[in-house]
Amino acid sequence: MRTLFPLLLLATLPCAVHAQVIRTVPVTVVNQPDVQATEDVDNPAFQPVQFSGLDSGDFSNPTVWGTGVTGDPVPDGKRLVIQHVSGRVSSEGLDGVQCRARVLTSSSETFRHALVPHRSTYFTSRIDTFSQPIAMYAEAGQRVSVACWVRTDDFTTIEAGYSGYFVDTN
Repeated sequence: MRTLFPLLLLATLPCAVHAQVIRTVPVTVVNQPDVQATEDVDNPAFQPVQFSGLDSGDFSNPTVWGTGVTGDPVPDGKRLVIQHVSGRVSSEGLDGVQCRARVLTSSSETFRHALVPHRSTYFTSRIDTFSQPIAMYAEAGQRVSVACWVRTDDFTTIEAGYSGYFVDTN
């Protein structure tokens, strides 16, 4: 026991360890859009945009219903920068919800973000809401849409909107 005690004492003493410093190298990010989201909304080059809409339907049989709200086309000489998307889907018969923010041309969908809903209830209605920051860009002539696909068998309402700003591209 006497020979073991000094060994235990040595084992509990702090040891010096050499630390290595890891150096970081600056990285250049490429392929970013020409205009980045900004908080400088007082700058006259940024023209604030807010859009919201509502759609509803009454269903007697279980139905998959896809609908949403779509803004006007981006004017010529402008780029629309979307910074935030929010919305709400409510129904007593709501069984499933998928929502997306999309950039549309006249003939196709060019880009989309999936939106993450939060589920709650209010009396007998089920309500799915989403509200999230986003970075989305629409060019002149394109439209931004916030759409949801729901499975329901009752009266259902979809409210959605987005906010951001226009930037002059000329």
